[in-house]
Amino acid sequence: MAVDILKKDMPIAMISRAMDIPRSSIYYRSMERSVDRKPRVSGSIETEISRISGKKTYGYRRVWALPRSSDIHVNIKTVRRIMRRNNPALPYAKHKSLTG
Repeated sequence: MAVDILKKDMPIAMISRAMDIPRSSIYYRSMERSVDRKPRVSGSIETEISRISGKKTYGYRRVWALPRSSDIHVNIKTVRRIMRRNNPALPYAKHKSLTG
């Protein structure tokens, strides 16, 4: 970047005025993302949620409640994220008509 070369010879304030960019943009360094990030949820919990949500037309609340009954505690937002990622278009439940 040209700013890195000019930093040695000129003050940053002068460089930012000359290039018409904010000083904060010059100081900014983007963080490198690690490819080997630790997953937020273990794979066994994710497969369990995918298995439960894929069986029937359960909503996220019921899918969240079923593992809790077997002592698997997971955040409800995590359940919603996994369901959205794995099942983008869930089928609608067909309701029976109350009239004859």
